[in-house]
Amino acid sequence: MTAIRDIWILDLDGNVVQKVGDRTSLAVTTAIGDGRGNFFYSANRVVSLDRDGNIRWEFRFGPARVETEFGYTRRLVVSPDGGVYFGASDLQIHALSAADGHVLWERPYTGTNSGTQVGPADVAVGDAVFVDWVAYDRRTGTPLGVLPYQGYPAGFSRFNSRYEANVYQLPRTTGVVDRCGREVLQRDESPQWRFTYGFEDETIVNDFSVKDPSRPSLRSAFVEGADRRPLTPPQDVDWAPLLVGADGITYGIEGDATASRLVAVMRDLRVLYRIPIPVPLTFDAVLLDDGRLYLDAFDEATSTRTLVAVQTASPGLAKTASPSAWGDNTRSGWYGPWPRY
Repeated sequence: MTAIRDIWILDLDGNVVQKVGDRTSLAVTTAIGDGRGNFFYSANRVVSLDRDGNIRWEFRFGPARVETEFGYTRRLVVSPDGGVYFGASDLQIHALSAADGHVLWERPYTGTNSGTQVGPADVAVGDAVFVDWVAYDRRTGTPLGVLPYQGYPAGFSRFNSRYEANVYQLPRTTGVVDRCGREVLQRDESPQWRFTYGFEDETIVNDFSVKDPSRPSLRSAFVEGADRRPLTPPQDVDWAPLLVGADGITYGIEGDATASRLVAVMRDLRVLYRIPIPVPLTFDAVLLDDGRLYLDAFDEATSTRTLVAVQTASPGLAKTASPSAWGDNTRSGWYGPWPRY
């Protein structure tokens, strides 16, 4: 039986505007916004919706050339100038116009990490879109190759607030590089599980590595300066970061599969407050310029999804490369410059 996944569109007060069901595929990717009221998702095709849930356009890629029951793509990246990029099961990299879905360019998929399976469009920065481990010029589709790191292929993980990226090589991450691939920091421990975010002058580093099996949520966090030197000693924390506001307040979550707490943390990592949330929060969050923080919660036991809204004093997201888990409120995958809608 084919699993059905719906795209829900809600207004800012939490009222359902439209529920768009898609019965064409085993899976539907998370919707991405363009900040202008349009959304994009993919199943066995790529679909664009307007703010009322009406289909703006559809794009169907070629027959699947990998072992999968349905044609599919794993993830989309949307650029601020109106491009939609993805790799699909036809083993092509596609670039579409976000306005009407027409093809900007197509290139054969030359994946490395995923073998014969199509790799996701992970991130993009500057003029490079990374699909799996390979960079492509977003304007022409010309393959730019795989980032060589210490003589071996590497992939980008996540950019921090200074547009520096964690790079990873199987089986572990090995360093932090700038957007041109030059090494700027070598860490003794794998930064693959580190989440770096914040401002250009200060970056908060939160280590996701499990240090105590009896306390899997226990992490280490510290603040480092623009010279990448620690400004604070590492301290144990139980929260994981969601995003950072323009006023320097970091919002994170702590808890388990039954309940959560929203944690507000100052730039020196002092906890400002905790708000109990009676449902388990995910890492999807949006912070608007009026301070409204929208949180996603999913209860696996009941398969129930809940939208939680909290009024904060923060005037929107910090305007750096990585103020949130997904780079910006739109989940675009594009790391700056991008208006923080």
